[in-house]
Amino acid sequence: MFREVPSWETSHKIGVFSQPYAENALDYYNFMRALFGAQRVYMSGYKQISAQASSWSDLGGGHYPSAEMGQAAGLSTELYKVARFGRESGNLMGGKVNKTADYEVMKQLPRNGDLTRIWNEGEWDGIAGLGHRNSFMFAPGRDVGIGLVAGFHTWVSWGSNPMANDGAGLGGAEQKAIFDSYPVGATPTGVTMHPSHGYYPFFALSQNNQSVSVKFNTDFVSPIAKADKAETQETISVTMEYFIHEQDGDLTALSQPVKTITLSDLVGTTQDTGGTSPGSKGADWVAPCKGDASLCPEGVQDLGGYHLTTAHGSMPLVFRMPYAWYQSMAADFKAAELTDVAPQYHTVRYRFSSRKPDGSKGESLVVKQPFYMNPQVGEYLVLQTTHFDILRHGAAN
Repeated sequence: MFREVPSWETSHKIGVFSQPYAENALDYYNFMRALFGAQRVYMSGYKQISAQASSWSDLGGGHYPSAEMGQAAGLSTELYKVARFGRESGNLMGGKVNKTADYEVMKQLPRNGDLTRIWNEGEWDGIAGLGHRNSFMFAPGRDVGIGLVAGFHTWVSWGSNPMANDGAGLGGAEQKAIFDSYPVGATPTGVTMHPSHGYYPFFALSQNNQSVSVKFNTDFVSPIAKADKAETQETISVTMEYFIHEQDGDLTALSQPVKTITLSDLVGTTQDTGGTSPGSKGADWVAPCKGDASLCPEGVQDLGGYHLTTAHGSMPLVFRMPYAWYQSMAADFKAAELTDVAPQYHTVRYRFSSRKPDGSKGESLVVKQPFYMNPQVGEYLVLQTTHFDILRHGAAN
């Protein structure tokens, strides 16, 4: 998969991807972006070199390796700056680089799974940071750099400064001319949502009940109202509805959910206070009880794992369906594959509302312009994700 093999000798060659590998990685990245409505990006030279140098360098220090680390590794000042740029602005995965791998005969280094696992930041009992997801799928982005060696992986998607480091040594003016000629994509309509508002292939959940994170396009949806004092704190509620259906089509017509649960959160409180979800004891989240349902704490529904929080900064609205709903989906897709029958569609609808302390209608999450699942201005936000088997449904249709 390397057209030029990386080397950790005194010559310090960072390696060059073969074209088929680079195209596959870029296509898969753009597929993941397309799911939530972001435009395609191109693989730019300055980000590609920085991403590859970031991974290959084997520097410590995470996002902020020191110049002393670069000197100790024998990197030139210029090469250290290129690697540092990738570390500062990249999403990093892995640990120590495997320098003894036989890159000379290596035909593939499968890492597409990282493009799904990067979204798993909300899979755990609590609510993880979701920061990588936010920058990794940077909606306004135009370019990306994809760098990896055995053991370490860097994706540079954030940022838009081709002039930095003289275009990573390729010439800043030349790199900027390419960047400026690439079109600027439109902001996704309504919301930017992971997993997507619309259709989302089940495999991309990467075998985890992932949290959903949402950013608002404020031209379409009023954001969560700031709570300056107790008298203005709004309560946000979401009713989650789980539908299982045989046919695709007008999914607005779905009306018979097999499961329903309502969660609430008091705006301005922390993730450990202000929640009024079943079994949460005031926290925004409920830990999953993945074993015997009889072992679940009192009040916990469908094996727990659900949450709603309005306390997260980078993604203002974060929530997750119950663990048992995810289990039901996983079991159905697996059984359909084993028995060679048509898989079902699994749709989760999220109906939001907001209320002021006096019980009157809140100002949060009100539709300002119509978009998918939200045809009526002035009504509260409705989001919906339909999980499906992208290969078997595609073959059937």
